[in-house]
Amino acid sequence: MKIERKEILVGNEGFTLLELLISMAIITVGMLGPLSMQIHGMKSNQFGLSTTKATLISKMYMEDLEATSYTALASEPCMVATQMETVGGINYSVNCTITPAGGGATWSTVEVRVSWSGMFDMSRSVTMTTVRDG
Repeated sequence: MKIERKEILVGNEGFTLLELLISMAIITVGMLGPLSMQIHGMKSNQFGLSTTKATLISKMYMEDLEATSYTALASEPCMVATQMETVGGINYSVNCTITPAGGGATWSTVEVRVSWSGMFDMSRSVTMTTVRDG
C-alpha cells in the first residue's frame, strides 16, 4: 500500500518583500507612542529630581537663617548673599533677601530663592519665605 503525499501549501509561496516592509512600518508607528511616553516620563523624573534638590538646598539655608539671631539678621543684609551650589552636576544659584518691616517693628521677611537651568536651558526656581520676629 502506497500513501501519496498531498501538497498542503498549494499556491502559497510566503510573504513578499512589500508585505514585510508594510508590516514593519505599521509596527514602527505603533511603537512611537510608548517611546514618546517613556521619554516624557524621563524628563518629568529629571525635573522632579532637580526641584527636590533645589527645595532641600533652600530648606538648608532657611534653617541656617532661622538659627541666626534677629539682631544678627538685622545688622547684615544676608549671610548667604548669592552663592553657587553644585549637586548632581547641576549648578544651583542661592539668593537670600532679608526685608525689615520698618517703622520700629521687630520683624523682618526672610526669602531664600534657589535658581537653576533645567532642560533646554529653561530657568527654574524655588522660593521659600518666612517671617522672623525679634
